Amino acid sequence: PYIQLIDPRDRERAADAMRDVLAGERRVLRLRYLDAAGRSRIGALTAAPIVEDGTVAGVIGIMHDVTTEEVQRGLSAQAERAAAVSK
Repeated sequence: PYIQLIDPRDRERAADAMRDVLAGERRVLRLRYLDAAGRSRIGALTAAPIVEDGTVAGVIGIMHDVTTEEVQRGLSAQAERAAAVSK
């Protein structure tokens, strides 16, 4: 099951998102997931229902790794805070 790939800290959010998608909503969110070595990474997930004859028949989801971007964003924010304090 997909839920085993999600970092335990984000499993409840992932399950909530899946419930929403199964109810017919499209969801876009960032989740921590576990890579093949068991390390936590950050992924951007887009999930949408597959609707047939007005009924949700399945789910399609795409996740891509955004760990590097998130780390860079955090470092930039940290540098901005440090610059603001030193003024």
